[in-house]
Amino acid sequence: MVTYDYYRYFYLYREVTVFSNAYPCIEILWVPFSIFLVLILQFKGT
Repeated sequence: MVTYDYYRYFYLYREVTVFSNAYPCIEILWVPFSIFLVLILQFKGT
């Protein structure tokens, strides 16, 4: 289950990264959002 969540977040990360390259203003919002995803992964990992 953890592996499935990892690949799902990785796919989301890749999609948003490509989108942020097209729209640089999204990058400002993506930085704290990526940190929030990392905290979720650490919380679910425990």
